[in-house]
Amino acid sequence: MLGGPVGLKQFDSLRYEFMKQGFTREIAEEAGLKMKPPEEVTLEAVYKEVQAVGIDNWHNTRGPRPWEYNKLLEERQKKRQLTNKP
Repeated sequence: MLGGPVGLKQFDSLRYEFMKQGFTREIAEEAGLKMKPPEEVTLEAVYKEVQAVGIDNWHNTRGPRPWEYNKLLEERQKKRQLTNKP
């Protein structure tokens, strides 16, 4: 309870310090990130990609939770491995 204001002050100072720094294409490449050219990423191009996905065949795949019993998941994985073997 007593250290709260000190931690908040440190967090705020870090936030504003890195906000001033900026993010350039060169910094991203040094970090190993590959960015597309700005001309390639337009609203129309992204819209065409979304149209090509085909949302009519989409289904939600839910992953297992750590607290759930994973027997069903193990059975599905074994079945998938057996069907994918050459």
